[in-house]
Amino acid sequence: MLFVMLACTGPAGDKDTSDPLTWVVPDDVVVEEIPGLGGDVDLDAIFDDTDLAKFSIEIGEDGWQTLKRERKGDDHEWVEAAFIYDGQRYEPVGVRLKGENSFLPVDEKPSLKIKFDKYVNLSFGDVSELTLNNMSNDYSMMHERVAYRMMREAGVPSVRCSHAELTLNDDDYGTYAVLENVDRDMMKRWVDDPDKQGIMFEVWDVDFYDQYISSFQLEFGEDDRTHLQGVADALEGSGQGSIDDASVYLDYDQFIWFYAVETIIGQYDSYPFANPGDDAHVYVDPGQDRLVWLPHGMDETFYSPDRDPTSVNGIIAKRCLNVNACKQKYYDAVWEAQTIAEEIDLHSYASEVRDQITPMVEDDPNRPYSMDYVEYYQDVMIDFIGDREADLVPFIGERD
Repeated sequence: MLFVMLACTGPAGDKDTSDPLTWVVPDDVVVEEIPGLGGDVDLDAIFDDTDLAKFSIEIGEDGWQTLKRERKGDDHEWVEAAFIYDGQRYEPVGVRLKGENSFLPVDEKPSLKIKFDKYVNLSFGDVSELTLNNMSNDYSMMHERVAYRMMREAGVPSVRCSHAELTLNDDDYGTYAVLENVDRDMMKRWVDDPDKQGIMFEVWDVDFYDQYISSFQLEFGEDDRTHLQGVADALEGSGQGSIDDASVYLDYDQFIWFYAVETIIGQYDSYPFANPGDDAHVYVDPGQDRLVWLPHGMDETFYSPDRDPTSVNGIIAKRCLNVNACKQKYYDAVWEAQTIAEEIDLHSYASEVRDQITPMVEDDPNRPYSMDYVEYYQDVMIDFIGDREADLVPFIGERD
């Protein structure tokens, strides 16, 4: 392969911007009575594609009224809740609403974050947080699961994702995408030395220009923007020299690979396609002291099969495509990623996911669109995967 990746040690989330936490359990909490302390859940049962999980969340009246008041664009507030899975009850956990364009109110079909260690030292398997996405922008209701699998199979550090059914305060809320978080817990599975934690920033409406560097959102680690600024400074130049200078701070080959895999799944809502960049994370890998790229927000993948993937806005990709050797490296990476998609039979996998979730989706009382709509966009997605090679040839040429 053309890239040198972080070592993958397995398929999952903690999000805190400080050093490792020292737990302080409130005096009124009897730790011995809290089930679920210490990671007793095998998350493979949730993320291995075999059986789909069933979760229940119980929120008290005060918390419920707090969530009912929230609207799109609000700063979302954590409330106490109980989380139930496989006969185990985890409480108190933190629950909050989430979402920007995908936001729906709590009495419709909200996207949710569950933070197991918000109040006491709880964990859920090897993660401290889970995300439940309502898929309101994903008419196929399966983009995230299939796209993240492709990323993981290609060696790009990525979250595990599956589907689950949710009951909220005894009401059936239907089908959700369940994901681990992009955080320290997840990165422990992807780095050579899990005890060496790097720095992670979210890429949200930013790019590698001076005016954006302060706007990268710190996810965890020290707020040291040396690598971000170093890339921006290097890319003020042009040609191979700018790529070489940026490579001191950025694993450029890994970025090209990330960009190539995005091309295969049509992740056009992310960097380097969005203007400015969006739906990604960058991580300062302490092993090589350079930035690497991670995907995020994969709900709008597998659209626009006839879009030119070399039409980009991100400065890192622009500099690459203006240098023939780098552009060819990207073309080669696209076809290598396409080969991986074929080797894992991503096309059949998408069909299998569709068949697996269909009974759940049909019974979903809060599904925000018709079943005809879901089936149409599932067909669009599966056709996108099956036709990907032919659709890319006009833009990057034939596969060697």
